[in-house]
Amino acid sequence: MPGHIIHLAAASCILTNSPMGECAANEFLLGSIVPDILERSNKKQSHFWSDAGFEKFERVPDLDAFCDKYGNQMSNPFVLGYYCHLYMDALFMRTSWKRHFSFFDKDMQANDLYDEVAFIGYRKHTKDDISVYPREEFFSNAYYYGDYDRVNPYIVKNYNIRIPRLPSEDIAYVEGVLLKANDERMARMIEAANQFKNMPVEHITYDSTDRQLKVFLLSEFQYLIEETVNETKKYI
Repeated sequence: MPGHIIHLAAASCILTNSPMGECAANEFLLGSIVPDILERSNKKQSHFWSDAGFEKFERVPDLDAFCDKYGNQMSNPFVLGYYCHLYMDALFMRTSWKRHFSFFDKDMQANDLYDEVAFIGYRKHTKDDISVYPREEFFSNAYYYGDYDRVNPYIVKNYNIRIPRLPSEDIAYVEGVLLKANDERMARMIEAANQFKNMPVEHITYDSTDRQLKVFLLSEFQYLIEETVNETKKYI
């Protein structure tokens, strides 16, 4: 799913010309990345994955379940930021995930059960032949996760991301998700965002970035940001 820099890019665009004050904007930014700081064992709850969906490799946030529970609280900036995060994740799973990937078990039979997937079938463009990689090799810095590091400098340069401050007190607006004041996991995420923001980006261009990506297309990330901004702004 999209990395925190991409989530912050969408959130920062939403805050442009937003009526939110400084404190509200900070809570919105925190909400836009908080689902990703939780321990892996809590990701099912934090990302609103259904019981059936949790069994699959394709885990899509249940936006209806979130809205049923929190739809009347979208005026809360933290809750709205949280929705912004889930919306982008769901959009990513419905578009980029389906476009690029197929899944196989150890016997190279098509299989999308999370615990049984052993190989990833991948193609960058729909016209390309499928290449197959061992699961651990593909989901590594060499390929999938490394693309976020490769795209982040361009995102930082072109979207003028805003980085939140740590909360001064605990935030617990979403059930089961406690963001503690001075939370160490959030602190590490904020530090990583600042490191990307402080990188020299004078020579970063669209073409140079797109060529570096091993898995995704830069246009896909732009699409995710644009669509997430349009959706979230409906609630402001």
